[in-house]
Amino acid sequence: MLVTLAAMLVVTMDALQLTAAPGPAKVAPLEIVLVEAAPATSEMVLQWKREGFKAVAVVLDEQTGKSAYGQLARRISDAGLDLYCWIEVARNPKLAASHPRWMAALGMHEDWQKNFPNFPEPGIGEVAKAFPWVPIGYREAFEAHLARIEQLLQRAPPGWCGLLLNDLQAGPSSCGCGNLQCRWAIDYSVRPTATKLDGDDVAARFVAEVRKRAGDKAVIPVWTTECAEVDLPPDKHQEMPRQRLRGSWQRRRARER
Repeated sequence: MLVTLAAMLVVTMDALQLTAAPGPAKVAPLEIVLVEAAPATSEMVLQWKREGFKAVAVVLDEQTGKSAYGQLARRISDAGLDLYCWIEVARNPKLAASHPRWMAALGMHEDWQKNFPNFPEPGIGEVAKAFPWVPIGYREAFEAHLARIEQLLQRAPPGWCGLLLNDLQAGPSSCGCGNLQCRWAIDYSVRPTATKLDGDDVAARFVAEVRKRAGDKAVIPVWTTECAEVDLPPDKHQEMPRQRLRGSWQRRRARER
């Protein structure tokens, strides 16, 4: 897997360590190879360097031991590349199986059923869930994810530069539209089955808590682009019209009228 971090993200990383960042500057993009620990051999690391990559991000998980991470860290260091850690947050099969009520719900729109025509339609009092997504927008999941990250960081090898956090938003097709990039809503017009956290700054609060646990390391959230301008905060979207990338937007508006 390959992740390319744009120049803006590089600037953001610099700003994490500065109280007063200078004005925008042209910075070369930082390209990072995203890998699991097991298959990354010394030759692979050297090949990534020849291809122009400056860093390697290794996935931290419960299946890989500290010794394996340590061996990979030495290969990366010997090649002169930087080491980052990557944690999958919401996409967590074990947590989803243990706590199904914490899973992300598919919202009120029905378009997702076109992708799963044999799936029974939720009945009265039932909510369809997106396995295995457990978003941080629930109080119970928020605390559980922080505890897991704290444990995973104990496996991180010495010398890592920063931590990338993936899947901090809602689950795919969060409004029920069927669009896998739709991550903007939690329990969109459906009954919640866990304790929802208030406010539009839940992800920012989560990242702040992770930074407390990461010491002086950079903590970088990875975002999935939203599918409509109107989903921005009220003071940001400037009355811009919807892009109408969600299939049932017009039909829902008709029902509301």
